[in-house]
Amino acid sequence: MEIEVQGHSGCQISISQENNTLFVLKGTNNISYIPRLIKQAEKQKNYSQEEGFKIQIPQIFSIVNEASNCIIKMEYVYALNFIDFFERSGQKAINKFYCTLKEFIEWEISHSSLTEIPYTIIQHKFENIKETIAQNQLLQNDQDIALLLKKSASFFERPGMIYIPIGKCHGDLTLSNILFDGGENYLIDFLDSFIESPLIDIVKLRQDTAFYWSEKMYTNKYDSLRLHLILKILDERICKMASQFAWYDQYYQTFQLMNFWRIMQYATKPEIVEYLKSIIFSLTNIPVSYTHLRAHETCADL
Repeated sequence: MEIEVQGHSGCQISISQENNTLFVLKGTNNISYIPRLIKQAEKQKNYSQEEGFKIQIPQIFSIVNEASNCIIKMEYVYALNFIDFFERSGQKAINKFYCTLKEFIEWEISHSSLTEIPYTIIQHKFENIKETIAQNQLLQNDQDIALLLKKSASFFERPGMIYIPIGKCHGDLTLSNILFDGGENYLIDFLDSFIESPLIDIVKLRQDTAFYWSEKMYTNKYDSLRLHLILKILDERICKMASQFAWYDQYYQTFQLMNFWRIMQYATKPEIVEYLKSIIFSLTNIPVSYTHLRAHETCADL
């Protein structure tokens, strides 16, 4: 038996049953994407073999790579998403989740090394983003986008070196990529990152806890006031944990700005573009217009 489910990565995802056991099959027939999918699966497999943190990693059973397609077979986890979990959980369960998350980030930091890397890595990524934006019909003639690109250049086009931890990185550590099964948490959808740093994972977490990004992918009814209160508490704790490191205080804003540009370049809906512009305006300290304030205030309705 095979059941189709929706995915957001450009891959085809299905659930397969074999001998009363369910498996997730993630695949692609996009030849250019196959190497990236394999890299992601290998990263997940390597993480699943590590020790020192309580968060669970679904097991990878096989990677079948053929000439025109690739299929990854992995452990199926029946679990809640983060919004459903927060709707049903009390303070004790949410505190336990934060401690598990904190332990994972601290493990990544302890297994990474502070490394000097050239600012040109950031510059090249920004140039690639500008090229993609120039091809996006929704963005290419937007005056706000042109202003924001110009303002953002001062964050990315700097001489010298960046001094950050390099080593361990999930790559897409958003709340939407964490599953909640009773008292256990599972990490899914590992991603290769242009810089393999725990700083990237902190940035991706705060993409949700500070800016509510993954909330917009949820279509069922929920208590947004309760959710935002929980996210605010989590964000304050994440900031407190991360702020003990000088590299976080020095480079968080730059990397979060880069993160939202990486999302913006592929935006296809006007309401999403307006929401992203409001975030980028705030990160670059440009005064936000009334229009962008309204876009930010109504984000829960997008």
